[in-house]
Amino acid sequence: MENILILYGFKKTPYSRSFVPVPDIINAEFKDATVINEHYSKDKVIYQIYYLDENYHEFIIRIIIVYPDDSITIMADEANMAVRAYQALYNNLVVGISG
Repeated sequence: MENILILYGFKKTPYSRSFVPVPDIINAEFKDATVINEHYSKDKVIYQIYYLDENYHEFIIRIIIVYPDDSITIMADEANMAVRAYQALYNNLVVGISG
């Protein structure tokens, strides 16, 4: 995956382990996407998202949440898919927290 975006500072309190509702946020942005939890541990959660658009093009997005770093890494083959995922997460987590 060539396109990588990183979102820092999504938690309300530093060092907290806030729940990040990635499946809900992604399904709201990418209708009928399949979200698979590939890895879950105390420090890291990895999601793989499969999305088929209206033109039947398949896109794969990978989202990695690292709690100690307070970061969310978004990787995708297509830049526009990475940006859409980033904007959806940012608007729900960062703007939703401060706004």
